[in-house]
Amino acid sequence: MFPRFSRAGTPTLRWPAGPAFASSNVRALNASVLRNSAGRWRESVRAVLTQSDWRCFSNHEAPLRDPQRCPALASLEFLHDLLHQGLGGPRGHLAHTGISAFDPLFLLIHSSIDRVLALWQLAHPGAAWAEAGAAAMGTRAVPKGSLVDAHTPLVPFYAHNSSHPGGPEAGWSTGAFLTSAMLRNWRRLGYSYLDVDAWDAAASSPADLLARVLAVYR
Repeated sequence: MFPRFSRAGTPTLRWPAGPAFASSNVRALNASVLRNSAGRWRESVRAVLTQSDWRCFSNHEAPLRDPQRCPALASLEFLHDLLHQGLGGPRGHLAHTGISAFDPLFLLIHSSIDRVLALWQLAHPGAAWAEAGAAAMGTRAVPKGSLVDAHTPLVPFYAHNSSHPGGPEAGWSTGAFLTSAMLRNWRRLGYSYLDVDAWDAAASSPADLLARVLAVYR
């Protein structure tokens, strides 16, 4: 379906058009962005941030497996999927897991999802984090169906000590794999988001922070 990859590179395809789907359709992409920014993306961000249950918030299979606990399709994974679909189109690189990372927008999508996760953490500081459960799909390092939790190694991402004064990785064992428990505070990695930090500084409580954020996404 896509042009063969070569040393000379291959064009990124977003909403590809034509009989061979060999070129991007910029008009369709722009229309999708305008439509979704005022619609499904905005609605999904609101739904995700008001979901206080980690299991419901974290993956889109939870409402299907436990509809009593998770009545709405308001998960971070669902928002992630909407961004891939809206920016790549049904036949673009972003719509196909094996090659989606070849599109530079892949990095922006996942940075956006990480930002929403940071906002959710600030809005729900007492919520559970990375609850234990069975691996739905599995990876090379984690067999499908095996038990995973906040302390499961996130292969292939290694922890490392930093030379930065009071470094974000201080106390981490070089050579060990990172875990979700180690990464609960994203600032330990030495970065944050300007608007997230501004809301955090201005808010008088988690509820106040959530209200300020939702006012932007109304």
